[in-house]
Amino acid sequence: MSHRNDGCTMKTCPVSDSVYGYRPSVPANAFFLAVFSILAIAQLVQGFRRRTWFFGIVMVLGCAGEAAGEPSISTWVEKIKADRP
Repeated sequence: MSHRNDGCTMKTCPVSDSVYGYRPSVPANAFFLAVFSILAIAQLVQGFRRRTWFFGIVMVLGCAGEAAGEPSISTWVEKIKADRP
């Protein structure tokens, strides 16, 4: 199954036709990666201190999932930059 954006590069398609509809910012993604990582550690510490194991683990997994998604967006941006003339 092909997507309407298959084969698009910065030369052939405008940013508005991209999956996101905008060009993601690498510095903003780095900032949010750091924030979610710090929050995951803080939530883990609070979970052990307050004995809220299940809630703490679920929050850490959520923060880890968010943190894992940030680099994938940055990788997508770097791939587009490599397609530039």
